[in-house]
Amino acid sequence: RISLLAMAAAPVLSFSGFHAALRVSSFHRSHIQHDQRSNLRLPASLRAPAQHARARFVCALADSEHDEMKFGARLQVDDIDALRTWVEDEITTWLDDEWIPRQIHRDIAIRASNTIKESWMREDKEITSILFNVANDLSTFDMRESDVNAWDIANKASDLMLQSMGRFCSCSQAPQSQFAAASSPPTFEKKDDLVSLPESPFEKHIFLQKALDGRLDASTLNHAVCQSLSEEVKSRFGDRSIDLFQGARDIETLEAIMDEKLEELNRRQEDMEAYLEALIGETQLKLEREEEDPEFARRETCVKWLHFQGGY
Repeated sequence: RISLLAMAAAPVLSFSGFHAALRVSSFHRSHIQHDQRSNLRLPASLRAPAQHARARFVCALADSEHDEMKFGARLQVDDIDALRTWVEDEITTWLDDEWIPRQIHRDIAIRASNTIKESWMREDKEITSILFNVANDLSTFDMRESDVNAWDIANKASDLMLQSMGRFCSCSQAPQSQFAAASSPPTFEKKDDLVSLPESPFEKHIFLQKALDGRLDASTLNHAVCQSLSEEVKSRFGDRSIDLFQGARDIETLEAIMDEKLEELNRRQEDMEAYLEALIGETQLKLEREEEDPEFARRETCVKWLHFQGGY
């Protein structure tokens, strides 16, 4: 087994190391509760299917903040106890709203928020590192009475830590209440020049995760793929504007190009299955495919391309 805690100790995670750890997490994700006989499904707000995706854009940060995110954001807070309490309340409210109020939700929130405080107290302040600390700690905690896993909570905790510093990501759910040190979230117009694409390995992973589960707007995903295409590849699409979410021509062209490049390396699209499972979980991936939603199929193709050829 790969030690998630050991990997978290690195100031900046390499993409290969981060990918390896995420493959371990797919085991935990595959245990999301699903009863086929009663057709019990995850609530829409957690499953975030592609057809319900809302218009969202990646964080657009000021230059100084963006440089920090690129190399690893650090948790900056004056009152760690106030932050711990706020994170605890936010996670509890989030879980209660998504499911039904349960004591286990508060217990999970306490555990996660305490891990954040403990990490901060021992000068482990990289948000990526704290995310792994939370996931690693909760993996040893009995969460069977809940409907989430350690990685769901760790990802939520990382969103809250960024939001506590006023760094709001419009692809994340807004907190129920503002942390005292947080500023108001920026508003974005739907223009390409305001789309800030991810650069660090951590940002790229979160981007692909949200792209696959439907939390990322289709136009932003289309823009990311277009930005990743070489001039040679672009010539295969002709002079027209590329739109991978309208009509069949462009998405089929991208599929054909990807198959050709994979074949050159003696690989297949199926080889990326483990990575897709690491993004949203084996169970969730299976459920989305069973729904046979055309938009999800397009998102899957785009995510595969960005992972294989786009440097994500």
